[in-house]
Amino acid sequence: ATGGWLRHKKWHLTLFMVMLGWLIFQCVYLTYWLEKLSCTIGITPGAMGTILGAAGTSIPNLLCSMYVAKKGQGVMACTEVWGSNVWLIFVCLGLPWGIHSSLTGKPVIVSNSTSLSVWMAAVYVIYILQSVVTRWHYTKVWGYFYCFVYLVFVVFVFSNESLHYVN
Repeated sequence: ATGGWLRHKKWHLTLFMVMLGWLIFQCVYLTYWLEKLSCTIGITPGAMGTILGAAGTSIPNLLCSMYVAKKGQGVMACTEVWGSNVWLIFVCLGLPWGIHSSLTGKPVIVSNSTSLSVWMAAVYVIYILQSVVTRWHYTKVWGYFYCFVYLVFVVFVFSNESLHYVN
């Protein structure tokens, strides 16, 4: 006899759709208030989204990676992060851009994104080189290194965005 959640198979799709709707609502709400907050404290919406929006939406990834890493499943921790980023870049950016361009017939223009793209590509290259050189062994030194790189990135984003905001 099966028990628990398997008994309620007829509700799986309905509950999934409710969860998806709730997630969409939260994303719209988060974006709206991050934009309001950025105007209130005087930074650009781009900087706010890059730092707080991205960090806020990545906390579940962080917790998942920490959990599996503590259990000794380093491969799972790394692949969860990489898979999440691939999903975000290709689907979460590609799908809305594709829909918008299909409906309007106009391309989506993302201004001032070249430097952020270069940063992201550079960090990926450093990570891959470091992984190959150390044979996929990650020590606390590398952990602190990547935290430092993130702090440099935050400073870069705020200084870069503030220059665009003033001009």
